[in-house]
Amino acid sequence: MTREEEMFMALKAAYEHSMLDAVGNMKLLNHPHSPVYNPWDNVGPLLVLILGSLGIMMVYKLLWGTIAFLAACGIYIFLVRRWMAWRLHGRLIGLLLRDLHAFKTLWQLGGFSLVWAGYPPDFCMAPKGDWQKFAERHAQPLALPGAEQAEGAGDEGDEEGGLGKREERRSA
Repeated sequence: MTREEEMFMALKAAYEHSMLDAVGNMKLLNHPHSPVYNPWDNVGPLLVLILGSLGIMMVYKLLWGTIAFLAACGIYIFLVRRWMAWRLHGRLIGLLLRDLHAFKTLWQLGGFSLVWAGYPPDFCMAPKGDWQKFAERHAQPLALPGAEQAEGAGDEGDEEGGLGKREERRSA
């Protein structure tokens, strides 16, 4: 196993232990040339909202159609955009952790940062940062044999700033 593969496996282990996350920039990743882009996430909700307001306008006249269109604009701005970002994040994580080749391809394109959730918090921005040094500094101890026993109370949080499981951290 090469050093790159070891560092990649360490990052995967850190993600599985809820100590690592990736934060994507939606403006940089949500375009047709990005590997995490899905056109239906962009077109589908917008099409449903516009056709729904058009249908209301045909049935209930212009005033109600205009009100429905304004409501659809609010729904798109405040709900659909968040949903699109959530979906983009899921595809980003799935592609990042799939294999080393996909990780390196995404790293060269940039538009995201690896975020260390441990103590002290840290991040490494693609493509400027050195992900191997980041993984060696933070994630490699998790990939070593016996790391789960050494963490012990890390799942519950400890005095040194260990964070709980991913679901518990996000709900807090």
